[in-house]
Amino acid sequence: MSPMDGISLIAKQSITDLLLKADADIEELNAVRKHLSKVKGGRLAEITYPAKMISIIISDVIGDKLDVIASGPISRFINF
Repeated sequence: MSPMDGISLIAKQSITDLLLKADADIEELNAVRKHLSKVKGGRLAEITYPAKMISIIISDVIGDKLDVIASGPISRFINF
């Protein structure tokens, strides 16, 4: 779950719960989650750089936007 420094796990869970109760869609939810996590939004790839990563991505997100799936832990570094 790795919240950003200064954010408790309980706060991260509470924010997620509030967004779900407000009917936030997956794109809105994951946009916020990226900013609350040490690994989402491409940060996992940054942490492991210069190591190479291989990801198998299975999506339940409409449109299959890679930065939205799992909040994009490697999305900044995907090369096709």
